[in-house]
Amino acid sequence: MPYALISDATVRDGYVAAIERLHGAIDFKYRPMLPERTEWFTRDDFRKAPAKKMVEYQAAALQQQVVEWDVLDGEKSAAISVATIRRLDWGVLNSMFNIAAGFISPDPRPVDKPLPREEEDTYAQSLLESAERQEAPGATVDRIDSGN
Repeated sequence: MPYALISDATVRDGYVAAIERLHGAIDFKYRPMLPERTEWFTRDDFRKAPAKKMVEYQAAALQQQVVEWDVLDGEKSAAISVATIRRLDWGVLNSMFNIAAGFISPDPRPVDKPLPREEEDTYAQSLLESAERQEAPGATVDRIDSGN
């Protein structure tokens, strides 16, 4: 579904993909930042602020936008607070902020469950067989599946 209008009830799915040896994946829901709020972060007021203040601004904005997340603090769900957000890995904080502000789109989610190798090979082979018989793509697959 294309997004254009931000209504009062708009909540979107966000996802930050894991980066090996850096941070895990983060799944979250957020209210998109309104354009006038996003615009403020592009202005000199923000860009000239000391680094600590910049992170505080971003954390405060994220606290207002994030509705839920799967961030853990030990064994329990971490509170969505400025203090917690400031402790996120910089890459995670930056990605979440840029998603909520509308600067970038969420990362694509990984495929839920890839086919086991033997099923993948069987599928690929059936596509080749369809092509060799000059049948519609997947006709062999349909023939095999009809027996299930």
